[in-house]
Amino acid sequence: MTFWNYIARYRDKGPESVRLSMLPIEEYRQIISDVAEKSLGSKGWARGRGLEWSRRTNLTWGEGIIRLQTLKSEDLSAAWGIRLAFVPQSRPPSKRRGPRGGPALDLSYDPLDYERDTTTWALGRHASRRELREDTLALLERVHSEAKRWLRCCSDIEDLLDCFEQKKAKQALCFGFYNYPYEVLAYGVTLGLADRKGEGREEIGRALEDLRYSATEESALKTKIEDLWASGHGV
Repeated sequence: MTFWNYIARYRDKGPESVRLSMLPIEEYRQIISDVAEKSLGSKGWARGRGLEWSRRTNLTWGEGIIRLQTLKSEDLSAAWGIRLAFVPQSRPPSKRRGPRGGPALDLSYDPLDYERDTTTWALGRHASRRELREDTLALLERVHSEAKRWLRCCSDIEDLLDCFEQKKAKQALCFGFYNYPYEVLAYGVTLGLADRKGEGREEIGRALEDLRYSATEESALKTKIEDLWASGHGV
């Protein structure tokens, strides 16, 4: 339950209905970690680094991701998406960061970017241990349902391209499609694999303007992409 949920409860039911003490951050994260590990593990998701879980798709180049990420308030919120094995890397994955500081995905959905009621996608520290366990389990059930639907994006290249273009067309409240340059790069690579190389090069050029690689890195990356398109290797 987030701080704003408690404000709403205070307004609706009075001060006797709320407690504003916070769980220690270490205990807060441990409770969420334990509940998530049990909930997602039972559904076929494998624990990765930190509070991230992955699930393989039917094709070797796609992997589903569920992530619990830290907000400025130290509350945790959920995001999910896809990691693509065929997108060339020009620097170590640890250097690739998304807008909220987590490792960048190749296609992602963060409810805080698009959903008007963001309180339903975050877990606050203003909760009892029991409330936090219940809230975490309820959140993860919804997140799993949404993330599982995203696995269809990896059915084939055309489906993946459709998923990119749906996100591109979606109206953002916070960070929109072009605030995720690694995703724009992955979109450009996917366009080329769908035999739309001219559009792909335009999107890749746009991504590279934001990523600001060195000339050497940029040249090497473009060569890898052109080689991938020529061979279709990995898809």
